[in-house]
Amino acid sequence: MPLFRLVKLLHFFRYGIDRLVEDLIQESMAKGEFDNLTGKGKPLQQQNYNPYVDFVTHKINQVLVENGFTPEWITLQKEIAEEKAAILESISTDRSYYGPNPLESLEAKQWISKVKKHEKAVKQLNSKIVKFNLLVPILEKQMFLFNLEKEANKILMEGKSDNANKNNKECRKAIEEIKEQKTSVSSNQNLLSLLTSIFR
Repeated sequence: MPLFRLVKLLHFFRYGIDRLVEDLIQESMAKGEFDNLTGKGKPLQQQNYNPYVDFVTHKINQVLVENGFTPEWITLQKEIAEEKAAILESISTDRSYYGPNPLESLEAKQWISKVKKHEKAVKQLNSKIVKFNLLVPILEKQMFLFNLEKEANKILMEGKSDNANKNNKECRKAIEEIKEQKTSVSSNQNLLSLLTSIFR
């Protein structure tokens, strides 16, 4: 078959199929099958579409979200945040049992042993962070590994101990008592000066 006839045949099929589809659409419109479509006369819904994600991935995520599923990286992100908060809360609670910084040598050893108890939880947390970083589709959402030593030192420096809180309360109470005594003395002096001025 010559090339010219092949091109002519392909041209006929392509336009023949287009014509067939157009005829079917026109026939359906004449029957009124397009009259009762949902959303007719309404604007199209605004859809957020990430241009860096291919269309198939976008559609898969859309179907999953519409059916109540969440991507694994989102559930991992939530778990990581909860575990981080729990570890930091536990370290802060441990810190409250010690005196003000700098710690005495015995307290410092106890503090180090309390911090080391969190190493297993931090190791599990960091493995989740690594998995999250591999799954997350957006580079900016990736997380740094949890540094136990750095966070523990920050809590040690910034954290307030129960002893320090008790000392602060006692100091405030003593200051208030001194102020009350001064006001009572000054009011007594004012009363005495008033009485002496009256009886003169």
